[in-house]
Amino acid sequence: VTLVSMHRLLGHNFNWDDTTILNQEPSYKNRFAFEMLYICQQKNSLNIQTSLLNDSY
Repeated sequence: VTLVSMHRLLGHNFNWDDTTILNQEPSYKNRFAFEMLYICQQKNSLNIQTSLLNDSY
């Protein structure tokens, strides 16, 4: 069971039609760093892969 599936099973829904682009970055390395920064800023993130971000961030 994925985290998204578990979240849905617990009665939480996602509004896929009302999404926001937080940043646009052409460089893959920079885009990856921005993604990890945004994940770390979220208090209730479903994405738990924060260990991929270097401690210097």
